Amino acid sequence: RQKHGRFVDCVSNDETFFYHGRFCNQQTFHQLENLTNVPKMFECPISLQLMMNPYVTSCGQTYEKTYIEEWMQNNDIDPCTRQSLQREIYPNHTLQQIIINFLNERDIYVS
Repeated sequence: RQKHGRFVDCVSNDETFFYHGRFCNQQTFHQLENLTNVPKMFECPISLQLMMNPYVTSCGQTYEKTYIEEWMQNNDIDPCTRQSLQREIYPNHTLQQIIINFLNERDIYVS
């Protein structure tokens, strides 16, 4: 599963923040956690969280990469369409850019 949340280095006491696998600063993390009015098409149907790394299946459905990969380890059908899944998934660059633009319009910047 991908990193999410606040992590503290036991030796240096340095804090790092990850929002569903994406490194971010504390302010950005809290902005993302408290984001409202997110369009449904930006949410992963499995995690119900904002997708940061959207991937599309052979059925044409988009999911957060980590969650669909985890799903595919034990299942061979698409969780939404219930159609047979091929093992290949592909990045949905267009949706990812739309999500990034949506965040940038709200002064939220992710790396």
